[in-house]
Amino acid sequence: MTNEPSSLRDEGRRRVLQALYENGACRRADLIRLTALSRSTVSSVVAELAASGIVEEHPAPSPAGGLRDLGRPAVVVSIVPDAGYAVGVDIGHEHVRVAVCGLGGNAVAESESRRAVDLAPQETLDLAADQVTHALTEHNIDPGAVIGLGLGIARRCPPDPGGSRLPASCRAGSGSTRSTRCTSAPA
Repeated sequence: MTNEPSSLRDEGRRRVLQALYENGACRRADLIRLTALSRSTVSSVVAELAASGIVEEHPAPSPAGGLRDLGRPAVVVSIVPDAGYAVGVDIGHEHVRVAVCGLGGNAVAESESRRAVDLAPQETLDLAADQVTHALTEHNIDPGAVIGLGLGIARRCPPDPGGSRLPASCRAGSGSTRSTRCTSAPA
């Protein structure tokens, strides 16, 4: 059974973070419009995310001409790029690639090892783990700050028993030759 208030809170956090990711720094009024959440929900979600160090509030840049509106100074909310990291691992037939990105979406570390990996699965996974560890260490990233990992693994296309059940990426476009590797089919 799902705890409804918790799932609603998670949805509010997701909407606010998505709006900030897609639009950059925003005023709270913009977040209300972009997320279709109430003013009080946006306020509490932003306060919670700020207390967790995921977002920060700072003064809005002055408008062109340097004149500011009267009243309370404008404040914008933005994602703290190094508050968390995502790791991507791409295991191809002849390479292992690793990328580490901050919450802002910018890659902070990338590496690639060229190696025939199809016949050595355990060694390939060990190589990928070593590359991830090296990338985090080299850039002084606490492994506890990694909030997610994506893994892509290439696969060989099966022998063609007539082509009807093979993914499109394995079937020949024309003629009798066909790709020997899948390029877009799920592993």
